[in-house]
Amino acid sequence: MKFLFLNKSYKGFSTFVYPKVIQMYGNEEKMIEKTKSSILEMENDGFKFVNIYFKNFNDAITKNNELQSTFTQVILMNTPKGKIIGEYTMIGISSDNGKSWKFIDTSGYDEKIIQNNFPNLDETIIIKPQVKMFLDENNLRKKCSEFKNIELQSISPFSFKKASVVIFDNKTKETAEDGSYIASKVVRNIENPCKMDFIIEEIQNKAKNMYKIGDIMHMELTGFENEVYYFIATLNNNDLITSDKFKVVKTL
Repeated sequence: MKFLFLNKSYKGFSTFVYPKVIQMYGNEEKMIEKTKSSILEMENDGFKFVNIYFKNFNDAITKNNELQSTFTQVILMNTPKGKIIGEYTMIGISSDNGKSWKFIDTSGYDEKIIQNNFPNLDETIIIKPQVKMFLDENNLRKKCSEFKNIELQSISPFSFKKASVVIFDNKTKETAEDGSYIASKVVRNIENPCKMDFIIEEIQNKAKNMYKIGDIMHMELTGFENEVYYFIATLNNNDLITSDKFKVVKTL
């Protein structure tokens, strides 16, 4: 869902939106057009989405044959005055016992609007107060400077398979559960330790046409929480944004 939004694939993004939210706009087409115009206006005013990630997932509860759950959506945005972090409650609803989910983004609504428009929500669902603050970029850069000589774990948001990532000052190796791996040279940005390029030097048993020797993964660490790093990345000169996270397993 977040990949579609960050890459402005609003048609695909709309498939994850709770139907009642779409009805509030009139229909899917009107919601997409409103989203496009709002984003364009924001960008013209100097505001741009950098990253979106999720945390604090709560257990699902059952209400009227639906599963309902909440989690926190964190939005990082560039603004004319600096980077801003916003935290908002997301509501997930499943009508097929968890096989698929639709979501209500509460960032544009207050609690009263949520209660009036979504009376099916269980009374125990809590909409936390919205949080907005400027990103402490100095603190982030300090944490980014520690992003070496560590072993990380990542989980694919598509296959849900784990991978182990070992990163040193100038090299890294990502090994999948099946033993396949990619080894890369790490080129760090001198001015900003949160930015780095991974230049692929060796590929072992990875699917053909997925990557090739010489490909460059441009990565930027955009935030952290305890031992988790959040990042965005693009491959070569492609504008397609990937958003994911690493968890620190141990120091090497």
